[in-house]
Amino acid sequence: MPLPPDTSFKRAAAVLLQGMTAHYLSHSGYPIGLGDEVLIHAGAGGTGLLLTQISKRGGARVLTTVSDEEKAELSRQAGADEAILSTRSDFAAEVK
Repeated sequence: MPLPPDTSFKRAAAVLLQGMTAHYLSHSGYPIGLGDEVLIHAGAGGTGLLLTQISKRGGARVLTTVSDEEKAELSRQAGADEAILSTRSDFAAEVK
């Protein structure tokens, strides 16, 4: 697979693994579909961002947990409906 000049083999391998993990979770682990509500922990991480996009594409409502506002914004940009700051609130109560 050709890589852009500024992308290392290590980074490319990580992205592929994150993508495979997100795909497995959203298709084999539980096939996410229209009307599902999904809670994704570490929503601003590589796998979390990909899983958010896949879930939204499948028609789910997506809630993520993140540790700060910067990560919350990344999560929202990926399509999260709600980004819960786990350092400031009880995510279980927020989800309910």
